[in-house]
Amino acid sequence: MMKKNNLRPVVVFIALACLIILVSCQQQTDNEEFQILVFSNISRETLTDMQADMKLELENVEIVLYPSVAERLMIEIVRHAGDILIMDRELLATAYDSKELHALDDFRDDSNTVALTDFEIVALEAADEEVNIEQIYPNAIHINYMEKYEVGSDPIELVAIIPKYTKNKEMAFSVLKGLVQE
Repeated sequence: MMKKNNLRPVVVFIALACLIILVSCQQQTDNEEFQILVFSNISRETLTDMQADMKLELENVEIVLYPSVAERLMIEIVRHAGDILIMDRELLATAYDSKELHALDDFRDDSNTVALTDFEIVALEAADEEVNIEQIYPNAIHINYMEKYEVGSDPIELVAIIPKYTKNKEMAFSVLKGLVQE
């Protein structure tokens, strides 16, 4: 059995390690850029085409491309990063929380509505979540140009959400409008 004096260095080491981790993960709040985070395997060239579709004329816009990985998406959401999140359709269930996303009813029509899959309906019902009658994601929207964004010969189905933590709601809606209107 260890004595109390032998435990002290271990406790100090663990406390310092936790402190270092917390400080290194702390988000910088000085950055007031408008951020669009894209979680997909699209190419940089395709991302450039998407930027043109967004009709961005502002200098303080940062577009960051991440691989289509659910863990990275969750890290960025927890950090409250990104004013608009664009992702591959299969990641949407990972990030979706209707209470934490802005409604996109103003942009939704038949061509860009995101329908729930059978698997998603079963998962929501199992979690005692309410499944709406229309069986759609009311706070997510398809990007109309999805046939343009391809990896190889397979089209990528992209969807967008606007989290409530955004400080630039009006700009987020304006940029998203540029993406969904042809």
